[in-house]
Amino acid sequence: TLVLSGTNTYTGTTTVLAGTLIINGANALPLGSAVSAGTGSTILLQNGASIASYSGEGNLAYAAGSPAVIGAGNVTGNSAISISGTSTLTKTGTGTTTLTLLSAYTGKTSIQAGNRTVLDVLNAEQQRMVVLRDLAQSRFLYLMARIRLLSLVGSADDLAMENLNRVLQP
Repeated sequence: TLVLSGTNTYTGTTTVLAGTLIINGANALPLGSAVSAGTGSTILLQNGASIASYSGEGNLAYAAGSPAVIGAGNVTGNSAISISGTSTLTKTGTGTTTLTLLSAYTGKTSIQAGNRTVLDVLNAEQQRMVVLRDLAQSRFLYLMARIRLLSLVGSADDLAMENLNRVLQP
């Protein structure tokens, strides 16, 4: 584990290949600094630390109660962004941020600029469509079985068909 704190003025991307990097404080990373994390590594932001952009396969985590501010750049890769506690998430700048995990934070989410894709919402919408498709298929199979039964017992008259039509109405 390495902790960056105080005011740092180096240039270039901050890269974590293994282990944990704790970025502690608003000036711990130079303004506009990008960060990258390798598989299995973690970058933890706390006490007002923020990033301009993030890429990689590692974990990006915000300490409980720390405001999560994602800057002008993109957040990309197969990373897990974790926000917890009373933290707030603020997206600034024009980059795209993709949240792929449910985070257990109770604070506010603010999109000041840029694009946001929430995969959980898209997955929920997909599941909803699957349920609606399955419901329609079940209704169809019920109606077909009902028509077959009415036909077999000789009761497939106009009144029976009108009753089945009512089942089709939303």
